[in-house]
Amino acid sequence: YLHRLYSFAEKICSKFQNFALVPPPRTPPLTARGKEGLRISEGGGESVMRVNQLDAQTLDDDLYELLWGGLRRIARHEGSQTFNTYGAELKTALRLLIFWNTIGRNKPTPGLELQNLCLAGTGKQVPRPFGGGVMRLLTRRQRILYCGLSVIAPWLFTRLKSFLTDWEWISEGRGSLRRGIYDVVYSMDHLWGVASLFHFLHFLAGGKYRSLIERLLRIRIMYINPKAHRALSFEFMNQYLVWRTVVRFLLFILPFMDIGAVFTFMNKILGVRTRRNTYQDSKTCGVCGLSPISIPVRSIPCGHVFCYTCISSILGDRKNNSMCPMAGCSVKIRKTERLTYSAPTERPETKSARPSNRSNLNSTSDRDR
Repeated sequence: YLHRLYSFAEKICSKFQNFALVPPPRTPPLTARGKEGLRISEGGGESVMRVNQLDAQTLDDDLYELLWGGLRRIARHEGSQTFNTYGAELKTALRLLIFWNTIGRNKPTPGLELQNLCLAGTGKQVPRPFGGGVMRLLTRRQRILYCGLSVIAPWLFTRLKSFLTDWEWISEGRGSLRRGIYDVVYSMDHLWGVASLFHFLHFLAGGKYRSLIERLLRIRIMYINPKAHRALSFEFMNQYLVWRTVVRFLLFILPFMDIGAVFTFMNKILGVRTRRNTYQDSKTCGVCGLSPISIPVRSIPCGHVFCYTCISSILGDRKNNSMCPMAGCSVKIRKTERLTYSAPTERPETKSARPSNRSNLNSTSDRDR
């Protein structure tokens, strides 16, 4: 079934080549003869590892996230409202800045350069930086269209969908023009997603173009230095997978564990003696009035007992003036200590006491009558 799916994706992707926005190169590929024999440009006969191409895309995405996170931290205190309102525009401006300093000047992105890769188009032929033949640069048309399709178009489409949602065009009738525009926009979004999925399957099966945009623009990926070999190291990948599995397991199992019981068990094994503060009285919380308190906390030095959530929220709001919230108490709270609740034991009533209580109740009811 996977082979059939890959072949079907290959047939679909071969049709996209007929809708390429850039014509093929007019001049035949040049050749360069050196000491090691004849080498052909444009990556003819040169197979670029797909894992390199995907790693380059991942590195570029990580670099963008780092830069965007730095900008967010800068505007954490001032201008946070502007970032929330114009976040899409600021992200697009950052992507344009990265694009202009890399692909806009016929230079590889940081991710491509780290993976010994570069973009090749249908433009002027130049020798490779480290020898090994010639390559074609991206034409001006390819760079403009690549910027428009990969940077400008996603921003416009995102804003258009947000506007259509805010204007509630989906609530219009089926035959109305607004509802028709809404359906067309979201249908185009779904169609592009399906086409990108099939293209990615074709790429995994042995495709030459990393994305559908690069296929439409005839942009190939080549090695900067064909003589350099990739050193495969799975150590970082193994560490990432192991730690990710451990973290997911802990996130799943920790809510079902009693942390206090675990610490008590460990203290017994290690022989650590701890002082336990017991909460014997069924007092109510001085803030919310809950009785009995599920998580009791005692304030020091006044000794009043509150719910953990109540006293934590109050002390968090009162950073400079942490006075006890109990009515009539004007003591400043220095710290709080956790208490363990143990309900008071009740003695079972004897059989002889029960008839006496009933007789007393009957006598009082007779008097009232």
